[in-house]
Amino acid sequence: MFPKPAGFSSCDRILASCALSTLSAFVMCAAPSFADDPDCDERFELSCNDVLKFPDRLIGFLRADSGDRGTGFLIGPHTVMTSGHCVFERSLGSFENSATFFPATCMRENGQVIGQLGSRDSSRLDVLLKYMKPNTSHPFKYDMGVMNFVCPFDQF
Repeated sequence: MFPKPAGFSSCDRILASCALSTLSAFVMCAAPSFADDPDCDERFELSCNDVLKFPDRLIGFLRADSGDRGTGFLIGPHTVMTSGHCVFERSLGSFENSATFFPATCMRENGQVIGQLGSRDSSRLDVLLKYMKPNTSHPFKYDMGVMNFVCPFDQF
């Protein structure tokens, strides 16, 4: 369980804890089978109008204070799941100071990234303990992180 930061309900903490546990179990079981699959990337770009539709509006852009960037998705009004490497630097053994999440993000033709539904700065960053430990073999199996916010995203 996460310690109780101000502004978070017990439901938010439980949801984040369960999400990390569930995803960790899935990755540990599924990762070996994905390793040999042929390249099957079926991604396609959505228009700026399309990303406002559910569930695409839950996915967004994340920018850490170090300048690192990544992707995350809302799993609750106060919580975003992301990759652990987006919020924790294993080689330094430290978390980013903060990160900002922009849901429903799209890129204009000029390359400008637009977060269409505002943004939130993180109040807490977490990763799986096995990802944090420098002696963990195959840390990519545990490369999961969570961002928490005091102010919720209510429009979802």
